[in-house]
Amino acid sequence: MRGRRSYNRSISCKKPRQPPRIKGATKGRATIPVGSFATGAVGPKPATLSPEAQEILKNGVGYRTESAYGEGYRDAKAVIEHEIKELGNTTEKPNAARALGLPANANLKQIWDEIDRRFGKDAKVLWLATREGVKYYLDSENEDLPDEYRKGGDESVDQYTVPPDALLLTDLGYDGQLFLMTNRDFQQMENSATSVPVK
Repeated sequence: MRGRRSYNRSISCKKPRQPPRIKGATKGRATIPVGSFATGAVGPKPATLSPEAQEILKNGVGYRTESAYGEGYRDAKAVIEHEIKELGNTTEKPNAARALGLPANANLKQIWDEIDRRFGKDAKVLWLATREGVKYYLDSENEDLPDEYRKGGDESVDQYTVPPDALLLTDLGYDGQLFLMTNRDFQQMENSATSVPVK
Protein backbone atom coordinates (compact mmCIF):
# COMPACT_ATOMS: atom_id res chain seq x y z
CA MET A 1 0.00 0.00 0.00
CA ARG A 2 0.98 3.63 -0.11
CA GLY A 3 3.98 4.33 2.08
CA ARG A 4 3.87 6.71 4.99
CA ARG A 5 6.62 9.17 5.63
CA SER A 6 8.32 9.06 8.95
CA TYR A 7 8.84 12.49 10.43
CA ASN A 8 10.50 11.41 13.64
CA ARG A 9 12.74 14.43 13.97
CA SER A 10 13.23 14.15 17.74
CA ILE A 11 16.59 12.48 17.13
CA SER A 12 17.72 15.06 14.63
CA CYS A 13 18.23 18.79 15.09
CA LYS A 14 17.14 19.43 11.51
CA LYS A 15 14.12 21.62 10.92
CA PRO A 16 11.37 19.66 9.11
CA ARG A 17 11.24 20.42 5.39
CA GLN A 18 8.25 22.33 4.10
CA PRO A 19 6.35 21.00 1.08
CA PRO A 20 7.01 22.75 -2.21
CA ARG A 21 4.69 25.54 -3.38
CA ILE A 22 2.87 24.96 -6.63
CA LYS A 23 3.32 27.73 -9.20
CA GLY A 24 0.04 29.33 -10.18
CA ALA A 25 -1.99 27.47 -7.55
CA THR A 26 -4.50 29.24 -5.38
CA LYS A 27 -2.91 30.29 -2.11
CA GLY A 28 -4.33 28.24 0.75
CA ARG A 29 -7.19 25.90 -0.05
CA ALA A 30 -10.00 26.49 -2.51
CA THR A 31 -13.55 25.43 -1.81
CA ILE A 32 -14.66 23.04 -4.53
CA PRO A 33 -17.39 20.42 -4.14
CA VAL A 34 -15.92 16.92 -3.99
CA GLY A 35 -16.98 14.99 -7.08
CA SER A 36 -17.57 18.11 -9.20
CA PHE A 37 -14.81 17.03 -11.57
CA ALA A 38 -16.24 13.55 -12.10
CA THR A 39 -19.33 12.41 -13.94
CA GLY A 40 -22.05 11.61 -11.43
CA ALA A 41 -23.52 13.05 -8.28
CA VAL A 42 -21.71 15.69 -6.30
CA GLY A 43 -21.27 14.93 -2.60
CA PRO A 44 -23.60 16.89 -0.34
CA LYS A 45 -20.90 18.82 1.51
CA PRO A 46 -18.20 20.92 -0.15
CA ALA A 47 -14.65 20.07 0.71
CA THR A 48 -11.50 22.08 0.38
CA LEU A 49 -8.89 20.99 -2.09
CA SER A 50 -5.17 21.46 -1.72
CA PRO A 51 -3.17 23.32 -4.39
CA GLU A 52 -1.74 19.92 -5.39
CA ALA A 53 -5.19 18.43 -5.99
CA GLN A 54 -6.16 21.55 -7.93
CA GLU A 55 -3.08 21.15 -10.13
CA ILE A 56 -3.79 17.48 -10.89
CA LEU A 57 -7.44 18.21 -11.69
CA LYS A 58 -6.64 21.28 -13.78
CA ASN A 59 -3.94 19.53 -15.84
CA GLY A 60 -5.54 16.07 -15.81
CA VAL A 61 -2.13 14.56 -15.06
CA GLY A 62 -0.71 12.91 -11.93
CA TYR A 63 2.55 11.19 -11.05
CA ARG A 64 3.63 8.28 -8.88
CA THR A 65 6.46 5.95 -8.07
CA GLU A 66 5.83 2.62 -6.40
CA SER A 67 8.49 3.34 -3.76
CA ALA A 68 6.45 6.32 -2.56
CA TYR A 69 2.84 5.48 -3.24
CA GLY A 70 2.32 1.77 -3.11
CA GLU A 71 3.26 -1.73 -3.98
CA GLY A 72 0.93 -2.45 -6.87
CA TYR A 73 -2.37 -2.57 -4.94
CA ARG A 74 -5.25 -1.20 -7.01
CA ASP A 75 -8.48 -2.93 -5.87
CA ALA A 76 -10.68 -0.10 -4.59
CA LYS A 77 -12.25 -1.91 -1.66
CA ALA A 78 -9.01 -3.53 -0.49
CA VAL A 79 -7.08 -0.24 -0.58
CA ILE A 80 -9.79 1.76 1.19
CA GLU A 81 -10.19 -0.95 3.83
CA HIS A 82 -6.40 -1.04 4.33
CA GLU A 83 -6.32 2.75 4.75
CA ILE A 84 -9.06 2.58 7.40
CA LYS A 85 -8.29 -0.61 9.31
CA GLU A 86 -4.53 -1.10 8.96
CA LEU A 87 -3.27 2.47 8.74
CA GLY A 88 -5.94 3.94 11.04
CA ASN A 89 -6.91 6.75 8.68
CA THR A 90 -10.13 7.77 10.40
CA THR A 91 -10.98 10.40 7.78
CA GLU A 92 -10.85 7.93 4.89
CA LYS A 93 -14.35 6.51 5.45
CA PRO A 94 -16.23 9.84 5.78
CA ASN A 95 -14.22 11.31 2.86
CA ALA A 96 -15.09 8.35 0.63
CA ALA A 97 -18.73 8.48 1.73
CA ARG A 98 -19.06 12.22 1.01
CA ALA A 99 -17.30 11.94 -2.34
CA LEU A 100 -19.76 9.21 -3.32
CA GLY A 101 -22.74 11.36 -2.26
CA LEU A 102 -23.45 9.34 0.89
CA PRO A 103 -23.78 10.65 4.46
CA ALA A 104 -20.43 10.99 6.22
CA ASN A 105 -21.47 8.33 8.74
CA ALA A 106 -22.16 5.69 6.06
CA ASN A 107 -20.80 2.25 6.90
CA LEU A 108 -18.37 0.30 4.72
CA LYS A 109 -21.12 -1.88 3.23
CA GLN A 110 -22.96 1.24 2.02
CA ILE A 111 -19.71 2.60 0.56
CA TRP A 112 -18.94 -0.74 -1.17
CA ASP A 113 -22.47 -0.90 -2.60
CA GLU A 114 -22.17 2.63 -4.00
CA ILE A 115 -18.75 1.87 -5.51
CA ASP A 116 -20.16 -1.30 -7.10
CA ARG A 117 -23.18 0.58 -8.45
CA ARG A 118 -21.25 3.51 -9.94
CA PHE A 119 -17.83 2.06 -10.77
CA GLY A 120 -18.37 -1.71 -10.92
CA LYS A 121 -17.37 -4.59 -8.64
CA ASP A 122 -13.86 -4.47 -10.12
CA ALA A 123 -13.35 -0.72 -9.42
CA LYS A 124 -9.78 0.47 -8.99
CA VAL A 125 -8.05 3.25 -7.08
CA LEU A 126 -4.69 4.89 -7.61
CA TRP A 127 -2.68 7.25 -5.43
CA LEU A 128 -1.26 10.09 -7.53
CA ALA A 129 0.68 13.24 -6.68
CA THR A 130 2.15 16.23 -8.44
CA ARG A 131 5.61 15.88 -9.91
CA GLU A 132 6.89 18.19 -7.16
CA GLY A 133 5.17 16.02 -4.54
CA VAL A 134 6.91 12.88 -5.83
CA LYS A 135 10.24 14.72 -6.06
CA TYR A 136 9.80 15.98 -2.48
CA TYR A 137 9.11 12.44 -1.26
CA LEU A 138 12.13 11.00 -3.08
CA ASP A 139 14.36 13.80 -1.73
CA SER A 140 13.06 13.16 1.81
CA GLU A 141 13.61 9.44 1.37
CA ASN A 142 17.27 10.13 0.54
CA GLU A 143 17.79 12.74 3.26
CA ASP A 144 18.74 10.40 6.10
CA LEU A 145 20.64 7.81 4.05
CA PRO A 146 24.43 7.61 3.92
CA ASP A 147 25.83 8.87 0.60
CA GLU A 148 26.61 5.38 -0.71
CA TYR A 149 22.93 4.37 -0.41
CA ARG A 150 21.34 7.48 -1.90
CA LYS A 151 19.44 7.08 -5.14
CA GLY A 152 20.73 8.91 -8.16
CA GLY A 153 19.09 12.13 -9.27
CA ASP A 154 18.11 10.65 -12.64
CA GLU A 155 15.25 8.53 -11.25
CA SER A 156 12.09 8.59 -13.33
CA VAL A 157 8.45 8.50 -12.27
CA ASP A 158 5.30 7.34 -14.00
CA GLN A 159 3.03 10.01 -15.49
CA TYR A 160 -0.69 9.21 -15.73
CA THR A 161 -3.54 10.97 -17.47
CA VAL A 162 -6.42 11.04 -14.99
CA PRO A 163 -9.62 9.69 -16.57
CA PRO A 164 -12.35 12.36 -16.76
CA ASP A 165 -14.79 10.09 -14.88
CA ALA A 166 -12.35 9.34 -12.04
CA LEU A 167 -13.53 10.49 -8.62
CA LEU A 168 -11.19 12.08 -6.09
CA LEU A 169 -11.75 10.25 -2.80
CA THR A 170 -8.93 11.60 -0.64
CA ASP A 171 -6.77 14.72 -0.83
CA LEU A 172 -3.61 14.65 1.29
CA GLY A 173 -1.98 17.68 -0.31
CA TYR A 174 1.64 17.07 -1.27
CA ASP A 175 1.37 13.48 0.09
CA GLY A 176 -0.98 12.54 -2.74
CA GLN A 177 -4.55 12.13 -3.95
CA LEU A 178 -6.56 8.90 -4.13
CA PHE A 179 -8.65 8.52 -7.30
CA LEU A 180 -11.47 5.98 -7.80
CA MET A 181 -12.33 4.75 -11.30
CA THR A 182 -13.81 1.90 -13.31
CA ASN A 183 -11.55 -0.99 -14.20
CA ARG A 184 -11.86 -0.04 -17.88
CA ASP A 185 -10.68 3.54 -17.22
CA PHE A 186 -7.87 2.18 -15.06
CA GLN A 187 -6.67 -0.20 -17.79
CA GLN A 188 -6.65 2.62 -20.35
CA MET A 189 -4.78 4.87 -17.92
CA GLU A 190 -2.20 2.16 -17.12
CA ASN A 191 -1.63 1.43 -20.81
CA SER A 192 -1.00 5.09 -21.59
CA ALA A 193 1.32 5.79 -18.62
CA THR A 194 4.75 7.11 -19.53
CA SER A 195 8.00 7.31 -17.64
CA VAL A 196 9.31 10.84 -17.16
CA PRO A 197 12.32 12.26 -15.31
CA VAL A 198 11.65 13.57 -11.79
CA LYS A 199 13.38 16.93 -12.32
